[in-house]
Amino acid sequence: MDHEEKNFHYTSKLRVFYDTPSFGPGVASLLEQVKIHGSINAACANMNMAYSKAWKILKAAEKDLGFSLLSRTTGGKGGGFSKLTKEGEILLQNYIGFSREADAAIEQYFLKFFHPYMPENSFLYKKLSIPENARIISLIGGGGKTSCMYQLAKEYAAMGKKVLLTTSTHILVPPPQEVPILFYYPVSTEQLSDAFTRFSIIAVGAKDKPGKLSSVPPAFFQKALETADVILCEADGAKMLPIKAPASHEPAIVPESDVIIILAGLSCLHKPLKDVCHRKDLAARLLSVPPSTPLGIQEVASLIIDSNGLMKGLYEEKEKVRIFLNQADTKEQLEEGNEIAKQIHAVGLSHVLVGSLHQEFARFSHRTSKTSF
Repeated sequence: MDHEEKNFHYTSKLRVFYDTPSFGPGVASLLEQVKIHGSINAACANMNMAYSKAWKILKAAEKDLGFSLLSRTTGGKGGGFSKLTKEGEILLQNYIGFSREADAAIEQYFLKFFHPYMPENSFLYKKLSIPENARIISLIGGGGKTSCMYQLAKEYAAMGKKVLLTTSTHILVPPPQEVPILFYYPVSTEQLSDAFTRFSIIAVGAKDKPGKLSSVPPAFFQKALETADVILCEADGAKMLPIKAPASHEPAIVPESDVIIILAGLSCLHKPLKDVCHRKDLAARLLSVPPSTPLGIQEVASLIIDSNGLMKGLYEEKEKVRIFLNQADTKEQLEEGNEIAKQIHAVGLSHVLVGSLHQEFARFSHRTSKTSF
């Protein structure tokens, strides 16, 4: 097989210990199963593991750590019962958080050092045909905007670019495994420049409700380009639904945007409009259908290409537009996505990608079905 047809992967295994490497992904998975099922026996049965092996690795971990991970009761009417000790619960949660953030950092360094070994179709920015000189990229629509933004940030950082994430509307505070540092607006050019000496990806947003960021002023973007190489801006909200119709004030696209990415999630297909579409009443009026109408190929295409739909106000600069029909997670969704793409092409929009952000671009680490101990 030619290397261009294969992806390039890596493996990693994280263990924490004092003297012997006794606590890693396998023990953590075992403890999680005990939490769910309430006994070692049931956990072992669910993991297809011998009880003797589970007991052995738990005792080895407890010996090295110096405290018990489980408290166990035996006998009784309902049989034995196990639960995590307070120390075991704290250790497990710390290990999960550590692994999540460490995995994200390792993946970023993997992309940084090994991206030349990877086929071009591994990269979302390539599949979206984003020009190499694009500096401000706005993302609108629904069905994976935030995940798309994080994926592009990783890819640009892998190429040595300084990437700034922000919003012209409202977004959730980025998790640390995706964005290592967050500034609340206002922030000075000097602060950004200093942060970029230590981190490839940073986020800036105005304080909003707990857990959320709101928009920064339009003037901020040009100022930020003095230090950032690329700005990724989430310019639309969809309440985590796969598709939407824009309100009169939407989308909030940055005027200086070099690329505008419209996302639509194919998981909306064949489901009632009212269940999968943000601003369902606006969408129902646009399509001239009741909100209970299941969305088919024609309806999804119309929500994208109609001049009051996701392409609202964008036909005059359609050369900047990239449409990503995301969530093509099954063969049927891929086929229907390609049919929608044909209708989009028919109105003169040439850059349309049908794919699955989750399946095609999510991770580059090699995962096996068996738990690693």
